[in-house]
Amino acid sequence: MLSAEKIKNLISPAYADAEVYVYDVVDSTNTRAKEDKTMSLGIICARAQTAGRGRQGHTFYSPTDTGLYMSIVLPMTPMQAYEFSLTAAAAVAAARAIDRLCNISAGIKWVNDLYLEGKKIAGILTEADSDRVIVGIGINMTTEVFPADLPGAGSLGKSIDPSQLAAGIFTELADMISGGERSCMEEYRRHSILIGKTVDYTQNGTLKRARAVDIDERGRLVIEDELGQTHALDSGEIRIVMG
Repeated sequence: MLSAEKIKNLISPAYADAEVYVYDVVDSTNTRAKEDKTMSLGIICARAQTAGRGRQGHTFYSPTDTGLYMSIVLPMTPMQAYEFSLTAAAAVAAARAIDRLCNISAGIKWVNDLYLEGKKIAGILTEADSDRVIVGIGINMTTEVFPADLPGAGSLGKSIDPSQLAAGIFTELADMISGGERSCMEEYRRHSILIGKTVDYTQNGTLKRARAVDIDERGRLVIEDELGQTHALDSGEIRIVMG
């Protein structure tokens, strides 16, 4: 059961000043975090979201008690978050916590999604808010039925304690930041499901095809186009070309 008291007790004592709130239903945990201007370090979780948000204006399906829907508030400037490749670090933190609790190795689809057996099981949305950064993380744990417009969605398929998972992700990410960890990019690459694959991407409204060859230290996807030239993408929608 999702419990603020349990999450608080499970996170590392090094972050005893972190605030933790759990709601039954919110529109979006990121939205709720933005509304609470007094929080500088903490966690907001909900048993369900009515308007969960993802990147590029997408929604995140958030039915009651079948997933973990959380936002982590961090005292970082947008520039600090960019230089730290915060979204990539959050993906690694989530993958680590899932592996430890479920013995499942999730893949990472650049830049912010976790995949298992070809299905998206988690998404991450990082948003700047003045002198704070809010990292929204949604993980499908036992969700079995998805809307028809989400054919690529899947879940962990394991019933685990969401409080443990929330505390684990928060502690992993906070430890990376407080320790100035940079080695997570190598781990991010090992989890990548894109490197070596042919991908389609959109640039300036034009659909293009390239080969994903690397992810650099700033978390950018390095691609090789059809002319053999390499480029680094900061953001965008990427689709793996099958076959």
